[in-house]
Amino acid sequence: MDTVWIRKIIIDALAHEKRTFELGYLLQSRLHHLHSAIHLSVTNPVANLLLFVRRYVERLPDILEAVGEISARDDTEEIAEAVSERCAALFAAPPALLDGHRGLNGCMNIAYMCHRLLEEINDSYLLAEGRMLAPIDTTRSNLIIHHLIGEGFANQLDDAVHLIARDLVMEKDTRGAPARQDTDPSAIVETLNRWPCLKDELAGDMILFSPARLYNVH
Repeated sequence: MDTVWIRKIIIDALAHEKRTFELGYLLQSRLHHLHSAIHLSVTNPVANLLLFVRRYVERLPDILEAVGEISARDDTEEIAEAVSERCAALFAAPPALLDGHRGLNGCMNIAYMCHRLLEEINDSYLLAEGRMLAPIDTTRSNLIIHHLIGEGFANQLDDAVHLIARDLVMEKDTRGAPARQDTDPSAIVETLNRWPCLKDELAGDMILFSPARLYNVH
């Protein structure tokens, strides 16, 4: 998967944010409305939220490249390439749902859709084939971004992603899938060591996230 075009769009979005601080102002207005599961442990929350968003967006092309390499090894290139092409298409021609979302704000929304698409395809592949397309762990970061975007709009993006994932799964079913294989734990460890972008370590100490509070688990 050639991610050069995606990376260029991200670079342009970061330059737009530097000029306008558009997403920064938006996040500032949402600070007091964030879910109680998200705890900002720093003195400059907006700057650190922007850094988190930047890392989240910039990680996507790295993950797509990792998935491409893993799929070449595991004979799952067709579905991996289909997912990557759909992600690239979202960046090149954002859906009408994202009209008016510019710069880093727009990239955050598109990256969220792509991360969620990878998550849904991975879950579907694990259920159907007994193995993951790639050992990706983005659940925590996706939940944080979901709440930064805002519950209502993020749910609309989730609905759009579900339709895309459904279409990709249907296409895979018509092509047929490679033979079912057992997951090799040592291969997963090796993959994670080679591609640390697959690990969900973006927030570090900047953002503390409590899933128990999100789901009201005591």
